Amino acid sequence: MTTSTIMEVVDLSVDYVLPDRTIKAVSHVSLDVNKGEVIGIVGESGSGKSTLAMTFLKLLEYPGKIKGGKVVYYGSEGKSDVLKMKPSALRKYRWKEVSMIFQSAMNSLNPVMRIEDQMGDVMVEHGYKEDEVDERIDYMLQLAGLTKNVRKSFPHELSGGMKQRVNIALALSCDPKILIADEATTALDVVVQRQILTRLLKLKDDLSISLIFITHDISLVANIADKVNVMYAGKIAESGPSNEIFDSPQHPYTKALLASIPSLEQEKSVKGIRGTPPDLSEEIKGCPFKDRCDSVFDRCKNEVPELKMVSQGHYAACHLYGR
Repeated sequence: MTTSTIMEVVDLSVDYVLPDRTIKAVSHVSLDVNKGEVIGIVGESGSGKSTLAMTFLKLLEYPGKIKGGKVVYYGSEGKSDVLKMKPSALRKYRWKEVSMIFQSAMNSLNPVMRIEDQMGDVMVEHGYKEDEVDERIDYMLQLAGLTKNVRKSFPHELSGGMKQRVNIALALSCDPKILIADEATTALDVVVQRQILTRLLKLKDDLSISLIFITHDISLVANIADKVNVMYAGKIAESGPSNEIFDSPQHPYTKALLASIPSLEQEKSVKGIRGTPPDLSEEIKGCPFKDRCDSVFDRCKNEVPELKMVSQGHYAACHLYGR
């Protein structure tokens, strides 16, 4: 933690408790978010990314259960543990302090409400006066790259990219300090995807907010993230400055993700990752990546690797280090 830290996640664990089994979705995850910083959280489907994001807002519902850890937010009124907030405090915290563009955001708008009504309801609920709301809707839509004419539209009248921009405007409507983008470009074509990423980065700079960008596509965070956390089987496999993660990856899983990216600039063979992630409802003996790893050795099969520093600010959970 530093003096610029705005959120601190400490040893966070989340389970999904079902009648016949318990799924350990997030296990002992720790990370910091600093002011004005872009944090990338990357991993395959089922790695725990979205569960982690929902915990930041205390939005987990049954059968999700927080087993341990803290999510500490450093706001204008001091620090507080989000996981211990009462409902009244959570209502002020959500959208006003930390906001979120949800996964499948194109389907998250109410289909029978005009855009202006959806945005207005959020603003009024969080303390904006009704005479402020009208002008602010136009302002937020403009920030997101839309014209004020969009406010009278229903969601079905908008393209996928326009709906995504509306969700960005909606998420930013109450001036949050942190914006969480959970798979914010999924299902968009590459041109619109690039436009959305460019818009998010501009808004990050213009509004001086922190951005947590969650994706399964490691190539998306290459040019936008300051720090990257690579998740696998509910844990952080590697974390560090973005340039080090991409220029000098240390964990075999990170290397495999990067090797699976096709390149238009140079000839290289694209190599997929064999096998599938482990079943998180079963006890995992040893390294969770061992069955898919090309560098596996005996210690990997019996001992769980700890997240260790391999260089300043760069960590990897792999037995290849400290042998």
